Amino acid sequence: MKKLSRFWFWVIKICIVVISYSYIYYQLVYEKEKLIQWQTYDWNFKKTGFIFIVFLLMILNWSLETVKWRILVHPIERLAFFRSFKGIIIGLTVSIFTPNRTGEYFGRIWILSQKRIQGIFATITGSIAQLSITLIAGIISLTFFTQEQEKNIFLYYDNYYLIILISIGLAIFIFTILFSMPQVIQKITHHKKILSFIDFIKYYSSKDIIKVLLLSAMRYFIFIIQFYILINVFDIELDFKRVFFLLALVYFAMVFIPSFTLAEIGIRGSLAIAIFSIFVLDTTGIFLAISLLWIINIALPAFVGSFFLLKLKLKENATA
Repeated sequence: MKKLSRFWFWVIKICIVVISYSYIYYQLVYEKEKLIQWQTYDWNFKKTGFIFIVFLLMILNWSLETVKWRILVHPIERLAFFRSFKGIIIGLTVSIFTPNRTGEYFGRIWILSQKRIQGIFATITGSIAQLSITLIAGIISLTFFTQEQEKNIFLYYDNYYLIILISIGLAIFIFTILFSMPQVIQKITHHKKILSFIDFIKYYSSKDIIKVLLLSAMRYFIFIIQFYILINVFDIELDFKRVFFLLALVYFAMVFIPSFTLAEIGIRGSLAIAIFSIFVLDTTGIFLAISLLWIINIALPAFVGSFFLLKLKLKENATA
């Protein structure tokens, strides 16, 4: 029976890896005609160096996510950094082809030795924090974008401090609601799974939530910086403030679009082009930048995660 379980575990791993590779390959082939236009740009050592910096930022990005997840699973199990990192990358490999990245929840918990259902709750909590940052930045960006369309005063004033204050205020508001929600929800529902999630949230202190929120914000800013570097690689001149607000709108729109699609790069690229084309004539450069960002941040780590997944042993998947 044990040999049979190991056999099916091996089959599942192989299937996940094959599907992940196929998905990445399809994404690249589907947009092949657009992606090969990178050859029309002048390349030099400086631009190669910029892409390498984006690659290093990707490693930093997923390292921050690892730190965040270690905080979130701390009530369940204390994990070493590298073991947590493996869980993050395996989760990415599984999630790349699943609806709305739901595979991430199941991919990560494979490296936990116990309480895997609570491991899913921990991952959901982290996703809520990241989503909160995306929504906050998106709403603020939408405000400034509307000003540009109506009054043509987009970002010509130094609103950094105002933006920071609004962001902090919204973040505090959201997480105050999150902390007060357990008492409210427990009074209006008796659904076991919902109550289990609410009970799990109580494990976290306000300090834990603030740390998770700050790490989520840091990851978000890294995305922006990466994209800013890449549009400069493709010779697009936009100031950082404008890039921040426009890309924030792209991510905001992506929240409302199902991420499971056989044309994910195309949809991301189309959204970026639709929003950035108001200020940029070279839409090809925008498409290439957003596509390269997906390849570096998602496809490459998912490829690495496939090796971690194949090396995962059944004994690491022992107790539920």
